[in-house]
Order: sequence, then structure tokens, then C-alpha cells
Amino acid sequence: MRNKALILFFKIFILSIPVLILLASYIYYDPIRVVHRYSNYMDSCFIALDRDFFSSEVYITKRQKYHYNAFILGNSRSLAFLCKDWKPYIDSSVPFHYDASKESLVALRDKIKFIDKKKDKINYALIVLDHGLLENMAYGEGPLFIPHPSVSNVSWVSFHLTFFEAYLSNFYFVKYIDYYNHGKYKPYMRMIIERKRFAYDPISNDLYLKIFDDEAERDPVNYIKRHFGMDSGRDTSKIIIEKPVVEKEQVRCLNEIKNIFDKQHTNYKIVISPLYDQKYLNKKDLKKLNEIFGKENVYDFSGKNEYTRHVENYYEISHYRPKVARDIMKKIYGDKTTSGSGNK
Repeated sequence: MRNKALILFFKIFILSIPVLILLASYIYYDPIRVVHRYSNYMDSCFIALDRDFFSSEVYITKRQKYHYNAFILGNSRSLAFLCKDWKPYIDSSVPFHYDASKESLVALRDKIKFIDKKKDKINYALIVLDHGLLENMAYGEGPLFIPHPSVSNVSWVSFHLTFFEAYLSNFYFVKYIDYYNHGKYKPYMRMIIERKRFAYDPISNDLYLKIFDDEAERDPVNYIKRHFGMDSGRDTSKIIIEKPVVEKEQVRCLNEIKNIFDKQHTNYKIVISPLYDQKYLNKKDLKKLNEIFGKENVYDFSGKNEYTRHVENYYEISHYRPKVARDIMKKIYGDKTTSGSGNK
């Protein structure tokens, strides 16, 4: 009986060796940068990262050094609002950009609650919303969207299983290790290796899409052809209003955010993004935002307006450029008489 048990153990051990080797390589290479900590998550990075996770990691590891007291929050569309552009309007030495790709309202709320739980000041907040963010009340899933376990109720086991499974799928580990060791891109690495390099500020967590700005300025006509294509994703002949999405769950989340802002005496602004599709935020949703945060603090730039009419204001059909955000900040901070609506 003892010999059978030893033989079974030996077989299991032999069979587990490949998995152990892969696990060791996952920990060593840390391709998705979720095992070790980095002073600059984008330095020498050649794959897409989970922006939610590393934004939280940057905040957690650097909060005591830089004493962040001003925060830009939202989904990837908030990237247009750069901390360096925001800083002249607020009294903060180091603002922090605390965004996430495909951010949900519940995850955004959790970030604000986390900051408050850490007893850090939120003297200023700039929240960048849109219909999709308001509608989404679930945590992101998958290796690009799963939230940081310290900020959410996602377990660390589930978190790392997500990334280890991604590491094993579609020979991800083969492509990554090949490129890591040889630095040569090969066609089979497509969808894994990101050859474009984005500028990044490791202190404010701003991510600059300067490579696209330069391309658009250098050759605007061809840029539009390449990045927008034949289907631009909108019908300018129609007025389209989004369905209402701010229901009981959303109201509860928004009130939790407002309560923290009130406790912290936060100077806050809520911006509804000017999206390329020119769809208007539903008036019912806007009314609820106005009731919770105050009409004087809510700025609706959805629908057809001076920004959404011009294709050159966009990188593609999902993201607008910093020049749009700079003009919006000028409106909401520079001109104190500006009304709460950006639609024209």
C-alpha cells in the first residue's frame, strides 16, 4: 500500500513539473506586471496592461510620498484630462489620475471609498462619466479589466488565476518569452505584443497618447482614413438620446460618492464626455446627477456640440483628444459664469 502511494505521488509530481515550470516563468517574467511592483509600470513595456490594477498599485505605493489630494476618475476616455493641464485650476502639488479601462460606476465608487479609507485627502475631484460607465454596475473581467483586490471584493486567488490562465492561453507565454529574450517582432506575436510606445508619467499616472497626436497633426487626412474607416459609427442626420440607466443601484452608488465628498469638503466637478457618436445622455439621468451633485457641478457635453461635430477632435470613435479636455477645463474652471450644460 505504501509503495502504491509513493508511486502515485511520484506520478503526480512528474505530471506537475510542466505546470511548476510555467508557474515559475510566470512569476519570474511577470509579463502582465501583477506579481512584482514597479516604479514605472510602462517602462520597457510591450504588452497591454490592466490599467485598473496598476493605477491602484501606483496610488498604493506612492501615496505616502506624494500626498495626492486631487483625483481624476473615470474610464479610458478620462485620459484626455491630463493632470498637468488640470493642475493650474486647483491647489494641489501632485494630482493623481485614477482611471481604469471600461470603468464601472461601482468600481469608481470603490476607488473613492478606498482613498477615503486610507484617510487621504480628496480636496479636488474631476469625475469623467458617460452613459456606458453609469450603466455598468459590475466589476471588469479578464486580464485587462479585473480590478485590484485591495480596492474591490475580488479575491487575490481569483485575480492571479485570471492572469495565469491568460499566460497559458494561445501560447501567450511562448510569444512573450520569445520577444523578451530576442526583441524581434514576428507575425505570430500579433495580438500579444504592442509595438507602439505611449508616454507615461509614473507620478501622476497620466498616460499620453502622444504618438497618435503627432500622427494626426502630421497627416490629418490619412490619419482619419486609417483610424475611422468607412463606418464612422454615427448618423449625424439624427438626434439620438440614450435610454435612462440611472436606477436605484446607481443612485445608491452616486450618493455614497457624494457623501464622501461632503465629508471631505471636496471641490468636485462631474463631466459628461463629448462622445463621437453624438448621443445625448438621457434627461432623466442628467436630472438625477444634478439632484445628487448639484447642477452647478455637473457639465453635460454629450450629444451634438462644438466638440462632437469635428472628427479631428478624436483619436478614433471612442476617445477624444486632450485639446478637447483642455477646452472643457477652461469652461468649467476658468469661466465661473459657465452654465452646467455644454450642449449647443
